[in-house]
Amino acid sequence: MNWHKIYIHNIPSTNDTLESFIKSHEAKPFDVLICNSQTGGHGRFDRVWQSPKGNIAMSLALPIDNKLVYQIGVIAALALRITFSKFVSKAVNLKWPNDVLIDGKKICGILSKCLHDHNTLILGIGINLNSTARDFSTDIRNNLTTLRDECGNKINQEEFIGFFLSEFSQLFINWQGTGIHSLMNKLNSAYIQSDVYISEQGKVQYPAKIIGIDENCFLQVLQNDGAIRTVHAADITSRKI
Repeated sequence: MNWHKIYIHNIPSTNDTLESFIKSHEAKPFDVLICNSQTGGHGRFDRVWQSPKGNIAMSLALPIDNKLVYQIGVIAALALRITFSKFVSKAVNLKWPNDVLIDGKKICGILSKCLHDHNTLILGIGINLNSTARDFSTDIRNNLTTLRDECGNKINQEEFIGFFLSEFSQLFINWQGTGIHSLMNKLNSAYIQSDVYISEQGKVQYPAKIIGIDENCFLQVLQNDGAIRTVHAADITSRKI
């Protein structure tokens, strides 16, 4: 896969900017928009995504030709897990659907958006690379980490991006050829299987245990009554027993 990188030093949101570029035909599939300072990033459920200087905010434009585009975010999370594992010896796991954690602390998030009129998926990725936890607001810094904090030194941004794009390309091509089936063992070993609270929109929060994901990349949880439930969209928080 031949990636075309577009660098902009400071923008509000790489996803929003890439969307604008695609709609004005200034960007196309396999373009990657990268910035060092993102001032208006956003995450799931309209949360603010903090991106201090030194981190990576990037958005990938990908062609879509089937109804399984939601699997691409999961594939990207797996590629990021492999990439982070090149730099640290601690456990790197995934929190459903697309968060990457090192030793239980969030280091990366993914937010995607489909532009069906343009047959393109925008895959936004925020990576805590060369900042430190002290650069984030006090209400979240204890729940996150950065690669600089984990390694004790700054990381070469181009090297990290290169590793990720290489890993993602291999997984993406594999997925296009054989589907998600060949990746299921890797995915289920990557996702944290733990006791959690599930908050689905419009429903009461309930306790459950994560047991993995299915071949649609939906979450599978074991309820207290012994029933297995499929979760399509939810907020997941850890639960100590």
